[in-house]
Amino acid sequence: MRYFSLLILLFSCHTNKELIPYKTSNQWGFKDTHGNVKIKPQYDLIPYKFVNGFCSVSKNGLVGAINTKGQLVIPYKYHHIAYFNEYNDWTYVWLNGKIGIVNKNGKELLPPICEYTYGMQNGTVCASINGKWGMLNSDLDTLIPFEYKELRLASDGLALARKGAKWGFINEKNETMIPFKYAYASSFKDGKAIVGGEYFKRGMIDFHGDTIVPFVYRDLSYFVSGMARIQKKAKYGFIDTTLHEVIPPKYEWARMFEKGWAYVTTEDQFGYISRSDEVLINKYDSAHKTWGTIEAPKELYHFTDSFRQIYPPSIDFSFEKLLANGLNAFRNEPCTYAGLNKLSQICSTAGLLVAPQNYGRHKTESEKQLLIYIMSSEKLRKLAWQWAKPFYQKAFKSLHPFHKSEYKKILSYLNEYMISYDENRVRKHLKKHPWQFAYEDTEGNKHQYRKICAFIDRLIVMHKVISKKEAQTWISNIFEEVWRWE
Repeated sequence: MRYFSLLILLFSCHTNKELIPYKTSNQWGFKDTHGNVKIKPQYDLIPYKFVNGFCSVSKNGLVGAINTKGQLVIPYKYHHIAYFNEYNDWTYVWLNGKIGIVNKNGKELLPPICEYTYGMQNGTVCASINGKWGMLNSDLDTLIPFEYKELRLASDGLALARKGAKWGFINEKNETMIPFKYAYASSFKDGKAIVGGEYFKRGMIDFHGDTIVPFVYRDLSYFVSGMARIQKKAKYGFIDTTLHEVIPPKYEWARMFEKGWAYVTTEDQFGYISRSDEVLINKYDSAHKTWGTIEAPKELYHFTDSFRQIYPPSIDFSFEKLLANGLNAFRNEPCTYAGLNKLSQICSTAGLLVAPQNYGRHKTESEKQLLIYIMSSEKLRKLAWQWAKPFYQKAFKSLHPFHKSEYKKILSYLNEYMISYDENRVRKHLKKHPWQFAYEDTEGNKHQYRKICAFIDRLIVMHKVISKKEAQTWISNIFEEVWRWE
């Protein structure tokens, strides 16, 4: 279903609920949920709450990190520290605009000397120093010289590298194994890599560079359980390992199969299909049936008169329908997103969520511009929020606790992202890496929530409809208001 739906940012932070920041005078500390002081006020600033047992804290303009006992595990010597995620025992630190890596004991695995890095894997790290990419080990020995435009950590024995505008693959001896000739490339997985050729067509190659899947698709995924998702002429389908289109490209959007079923959408319906294209669920709820009377404030319609003067093509829309679509998507889709760990497809604005099933492919440019028009006005943002909030509170209460916790993770991630927002780096990243922008942050890290931040990035640096400060303030306000929702 390719529609823009207004969704409210209904998440509470996915952090340690037993420790809640509080402020007395000009110092910060932590209390438990009963109001008992657990860590006395002593910090100048707490950028975000506890995540996976650690929290960044600031004193005298420098940042360190403490554990839940209040013990300092990373000394006060950095300008910013990212939170420790659940997959790694290391995290990023920043000092004077340079990036480094420390572990949970505070040991520097990589001093802050890099402009960018893709993180550490098996004791090696790909990094950019003085504008060139190379590879180091934990002793800072150079494994691959710093001579590339970009370099990714080795996968299946081959590292993905870029010279100029072309991608290729090298081995650990810095020998070219697959020539630098692709406009787009991803790392090898199970002996296969997705690469892009001319006219943005994607295919798949093996270790020898031989074509496995022809270069005829606008989008292509890796094979999972013998099925790969394809896109042709803006429609999605699936092929098997024999390259037969077992499900022809006919859906507006499709997710990968999980436990034998894939979530798909059409123009006005959404549901699940089997590997043989059998429909399991096919439903579309009307606004009145599910949510009762939804009546938009008259002020939202008043402003569209000037909007129509700016964008004269016929615009057939209803705020009520837009909100109803959003509520249905919020209630039905996140269950799949959370269950499959595929939340990256949800894009967010500051305080309003947009679930377009991919922002860039929406069929009506006018609706995309309408959303941008709303976001450019603080008054309209607040008006839309106050109108839709009660409906989303009702929807949020009906969610399973697991799905609520998934939403809570997003808000914590988004709030932290905006606290350390570097507009100049984002602008350079968008210009330099337009292909990877929606999937990788300025440090080259992939994250399941990256598209949330990428959408806000575009509003700030591309569309220029909301400033960095406005976005930070708006998200912070929403964060403080809704994280208490149960």
